[in-house]
Amino acid sequence: MATRTIWQDLYGIQLDLGSTLSAHLANVSTRFTMGATKVGVQGTGAAAAKFGLPLTDHPNFKSPSGTVDTEQARGISERQVSEFNTVQTGDAVEFALPVLGNSYNVAAFACLFFQSGASEGAGATGMKLLSCNPYDTADTDNFAYFTRIMQPSAAGGTIDLVVHGGLCNALTIGSEAGQLCTVEATIGASTWEQTNAGAGGYGVTANLENSFADEIPLKHQDMNCFLYDTFTDFSAITATTLADCTFAVSPANTLASAATDFAAAGFVVGDTVSITSTAGTNDGNYTIKAIATTLITFDTKAVIVAAAADTVVITKIGEWVDVQVPTWSVSMTNNAQFNYYNDDAISGIHLGRLNVEGSFTMPFSQDQVGENYVISRFLTGDAVRMSFGWGVDGANSTGNEAFDLGATATTTWAPDRYKNDATATNPKNFLAVVVNARVTDYEVTGDNELQVECTFQGVRDYSPTDAPNGESEYRAVQVFCQYSDSKLVSGA
Repeated sequence: MATRTIWQDLYGIQLDLGSTLSAHLANVSTRFTMGATKVGVQGTGAAAAKFGLPLTDHPNFKSPSGTVDTEQARGISERQVSEFNTVQTGDAVEFALPVLGNSYNVAAFACLFFQSGASEGAGATGMKLLSCNPYDTADTDNFAYFTRIMQPSAAGGTIDLVVHGGLCNALTIGSEAGQLCTVEATIGASTWEQTNAGAGGYGVTANLENSFADEIPLKHQDMNCFLYDTFTDFSAITATTLADCTFAVSPANTLASAATDFAAAGFVVGDTVSITSTAGTNDGNYTIKAIATTLITFDTKAVIVAAAADTVVITKIGEWVDVQVPTWSVSMTNNAQFNYYNDDAISGIHLGRLNVEGSFTMPFSQDQVGENYVISRFLTGDAVRMSFGWGVDGANSTGNEAFDLGATATTTWAPDRYKNDATATNPKNFLAVVVNARVTDYEVTGDNELQVECTFQGVRDYSPTDAPNGESEYRAVQVFCQYSDSKLVSGA
């Protein structure tokens, strides 16, 4: 019996963003040369918007199934033997795609998952930043073609498998000590087709061998887990009233003291501070971006009004704490509904309620957090903001980049290395998953070293008192992907 090995098959995705399902399915003649804006996709010309998938398991692309139910009418008339009610229904094409995690393939799946909540903008130098926030509409307008090529590029057989109208209805991201970041996307799609996708057909193979499969997967050892601590008593490092302070807008968003050493007072980069002043124009909560002895620079989202010789009371109300996490995982589902309307072809796809669940493990006695921190959060029901991410800014002496991931899509995030790099490496492969987590259960385990294994649910908090820079809410989950703009197609 003939056999095939998985390396003989090539898998590819092509994104079609900002399109309705009907327009996406109708685009038959140019389905592999789309001209819409691409997110995290490589290729030019006829090879635009195609990339390979570095799969860790073997997916099965097959046609959807359907059922026909008949109900015979019952009554006393002669029609009872010939009157039927026929209902034809179908199931969506669905399959799982497990891949090794990097910012590129996470970006592709994230924009298919978050739909209207995903937006791409300028990132750090030479990079694009995809910011994914929870969607606020049930409409779907980001779709993809998934292709499994079953033949060499020069062949012309009609044996390749293509799935149309695909979106991501479940996404799991995680890593554990000694391993790589892994991603598993569950894809739901509209239709399935067996066709010729090779050089004699759509020419898909032209770009698969030079694509995202070449990107290095992210290592758990390079990941930072930051926990935003607003529950520690900061009274011991709270500054007293400072006279003769100056707020300035050039250089941007700074507070200068005549004498006080802010670092010596206990303030660090990433802290959220509350400010009250005699003038009152700059009262509010702010995130510290940088500290230089008597000068504090606030995050770029802060809005500072110039004020000289102001008397200020500055109070620390929150800080990001680096936590050693040997394992973590975040699972998201958008409960997408595939509508058939008494037919076996999908006529529409709509998103349902967003659910976020996950787990993480942390040492029982974590410095700065406290031995009962997570247990206390479970008992009180307080949500804890956490950032699992790859990428730090070398200009930031603390290596803490979590503070720059705010609630808006206009976030500035400028990493140039991973946490274990002594100098800038500029891999342009950065990823962060930020969760507003409410611990739902915990278990203390371990022999030589006690660990707290936690499960959590992502929740949405409105108008948190500790929110920096006027943010109105903490969202249940956010995903940030930053990648090289030289590998992208901006549109034909």
